[in-house]
Amino acid sequence: MRERYLPDSGCVPLSHRQDPGGQAGAILLFDSATGRLYDVLYKDDLLGTNDWLPLTNDWPGDGGTMEFTAPAGATQRFYRVEVRLEE
Repeated sequence: MRERYLPDSGCVPLSHRQDPGGQAGAILLFDSATGRLYDVLYKDDLLGTNDWLPLTNDWPGDGGTMEFTAPAGATQRFYRVEVRLEE
């Protein structure tokens, strides 16, 4: 997985690791900031016309590393994290 960050794009760098026990899907990791809300989204096919689908909504940042365990079972899946200011 390649990390990409565009300043002011609303997206954040994302890294991953596999569940050491092998029971869950990928574990997604990203740095957070207080006062921000994060959404984890996914797509099964980047070339398709389907929209990104939400896995989480309005996840409040705490200034630390956020960790999200993706559901197991998908053979191929693409993820992105969007961020916005809390209102």
